[in-house]
Amino acid sequence: MIMYLWLMVSTLLHSYYVSITQIEYNQYTQSVEISCKIFTDDLEAALEKATGEKMHLGTDRENPDASQYVRQYLKDRLQFELNGKPVQYNFVGKEISADATWCYLEISGVRELKSLKVTSQLLTDVFETQSNIVHITTGKNKKSLLLSKVKASDTVTF
Repeated sequence: MIMYLWLMVSTLLHSYYVSITQIEYNQYTQSVEISCKIFTDDLEAALEKATGEKMHLGTDRENPDASQYVRQYLKDRLQFELNGKPVQYNFVGKEISADATWCYLEISGVRELKSLKVTSQLLTDVFETQSNIVHITTGKNKKSLLLSKVKASDTVTF
């Protein structure tokens, strides 16, 4: 019984670090739409480590440069290759809910999606056990990746 209680308490105290990135190919607009869900406190820790400044995301005290810092952090830590070629994405914006920050990105001018390489180093510079889950949808095809500090990149083909 004591061992069971100890196991439960240690499980509850153990923090987990995860982000979720949803990628969807929209054939009608010929674009790849990307949404990243990151826990706000974890994102703030990464941004503060990178910039040395407090962010206060989603509050009336939010750093006036927060969006620019988020954009740069994503550019440095999240990359894509479409059909074997590196591509740039546009930072559409961010939205902050109760405990998570959603970041919206878009890659335009994509006529077809045959393969996608994702490199996600989100928060791995701050948390050793960070997991970055990536869900990719193109038409009826759905695939998922689990990326981490040890395995930051993977490729899917359609």
